[in-house]
Amino acid sequence: MAVDAKNNHIGTAKYKQKVKEGLEKTKCVAKIGMSKLKQGTSISLNWIKSKYHKTFTKY
Repeated sequence: MAVDAKNNHIGTAKYKQKVKEGLEKTKCVAKIGMSKLKQGTSISLNWIKSKYHKTFTKY
């Protein structure tokens, strides 16, 4: 019975390690995605500002 408990503990530790590695990858991808989103939003807003400025400065 003690051997089963020990093997179960090792299996649980391996599982926790895999989950932790998966979460680290997820965090990394989310960080990159948010960076791209922020950059794209900034570019879009600047484009809109420039178009708006050109439209109302004709006179």
